[in-house]
Amino acid sequence: MPLNDTAEALIVRFPLGCVATVTPEGWPAVSPKGIRVRGTTRVVAPGAEFDALIGQWRAAWGDLAGRINALVLIGAEHVKPMTPPPYDDGVSEADMVALYKQKFSEIYP
Repeated sequence: MPLNDTAEALIVRFPLGCVATVTPEGWPAVSPKGIRVRGTTRVVAPGAEFDALIGQWRAAWGDLAGRINALVLIGAEHVKPMTPPPYDDGVSEADMVALYKQKFSEIYP
């Protein structure tokens, strides 16, 4: 499944730092906040290309971007829909909203 406009907009709106893994088949994989993306990766170490790309993270994270010492670019070759596991089991959106309202009220009384 190709990366659609909605998924691209979500990634741009919520820039995330992620830790990637490798599947048993050797595919690099990352799953930030339910966005399941797989594809060919490459590491961009400090240098001209790094300097051209790091501005996106500086704009989003300010001083925290100074901790980034490499970027991993993933070509979105395989993208799966964003569905949290409870939806796969038939839980409705209303049920999920109620559950998380309850959880947040316990955390932040």
